[in-house]
Amino acid sequence: MLRLSPLLVIYLALIVINPRSDFFGDEGGYVRHAINLTHGYYTPTTDIDLWWGPGYPIILAPFALLKIPWAIAKLLNAFFLFFAVYYFHQTLRLYTNSKYVLHLSYLFGLYLPFLRFISYLLTETFVASESATWVESAVPVPRVEFAVETRSNSTTTLASGELVSKDSTVPPTLKASAKWKSSSCVGPDVTGSAKSKCQSSFVPLTASRS
Repeated sequence: MLRLSPLLVIYLALIVINPRSDFFGDEGGYVRHAINLTHGYYTPTTDIDLWWGPGYPIILAPFALLKIPWAIAKLLNAFFLFFAVYYFHQTLRLYTNSKYVLHLSYLFGLYLPFLRFISYLLTETFVASESATWVESAVPVPRVEFAVETRSNSTTTLASGELVSKDSTVPPTLKASAKWKSSSCVGPDVTGSAKSKCQSSFVPLTASRS
């Protein structure tokens, strides 16, 4: 997170150096609904307005209730966007260890439309933070597995820690291999009991599912 912290500084600086007292575009609608929530309703029954959903006005409602300046509420945008970038960065790391992950994260974090609207009470940065979580949950993470067997007279232990019987086999859908460099076991089993001593080393090769 520290490597991404300069982005948070940039976001906060953009909000501070661009103070505005007037509302632009949808800002007035979000603020109006936030104020309505502090009075116990979302939209008056005499003039129903459901163009904007309640999500963002709910976030703004505490600021309206406590009479906190809207300029302070805008600082939330910096944290929303920073969270989106951080989550994007962590999601990429699930799929690759490339040295360019950090570069891609900065490229995403410096996307110009984000920077343009960061000082407005609009949902762009809030939606960006939500979208980052949706992407991570929607795309499955590919996993590479391998199994290494250590055999004794009575048991077979897989590298994953699962203990199976001697006659059990690894499921045929899992293709795995490993090259043993050395193996020396003394004791009744290799399950990690106090009486057993086992020293082994191996070099895992490739593994894939067919």
